[in-house]
Formats: sequence, structure tokens, C-alpha cells
Amino acid sequence: MNFRNTDEYEEMAAAFQCFQIQCLFKALKENGIEESKAKKACEDFTHSFGVALDQQWIESEEGKVFPVIGFSKKHIDHSPDELYLTNGMFSFAEYTAGDLSWFFEENNPNENPQKYGPAGTDGNPA
Repeated sequence: MNFRNTDEYEEMAAAFQCFQIQCLFKALKENGIEESKAKKACEDFTHSFGVALDQQWIESEEGKVFPVIGFSKKHIDHSPDELYLTNGMFSFAEYTAGDLSWFFEENNPNENPQKYGPAGTDGNPA
């Protein structure tokens, strides 16, 4: 497997963050949280989670580890040829405001603007 540290990561990570916002917003609304409070919770969580991804370690049974978000164009169960990792220039915390704006202001958050779907039997997007 090749590890790629390219500018493509920026687009992949921003889409991931928008997907995260979408999942959280949907879960909050499905659990009876009014839209304005759900939006505020998404803003607070996305910023703090972004800082955690960018700067913080997590204690595990293996010791202290730093989270790394990677992407592939094929599902990991099907041995993708490449795994995209940050080139060190992307910051989840810095993208928070823009991704929240894209989700809540440029789109209708109730229509799930960040597209997603399952993997096909061959590991490619279905």
C-alpha cells in the first residue's frame, strides 16, 4: 500500500468534517433537540473535535496515541492501493467555520447535503 501526502487530502478531510456535522445534526434532531440548539451543539462539538484531531493525544492500552484520519478511494477491506494522509498543512480546527457555513448556510441541513453511501462488493463506492 502506498501512503500519499497530497493536497487531495484537504478536500477529503473537509468532506469528512461535513459528513460528521451532518451525522451529529441528524442524530440530535431525531432525539428531539430543536434545530437552533442542534446547530449550536454541532458548532461546539466540531470545533473541539477539530482541535483534538489536530493537537491532542488519547490514552489507550497501547499508551498515548495521536489520532490520524486517513482516506482511500477503495474500502479498506479490499486492500486499496493508496491511503491518503495529511501533508501537515490541513487543520480540522481551521476548517470548522467554513464547513459549518457550507452545511448550515449554503445548503439545507435537513436535506443531507454531504453525499455518502455504502461500499460495493468489490470495495468501490456502490
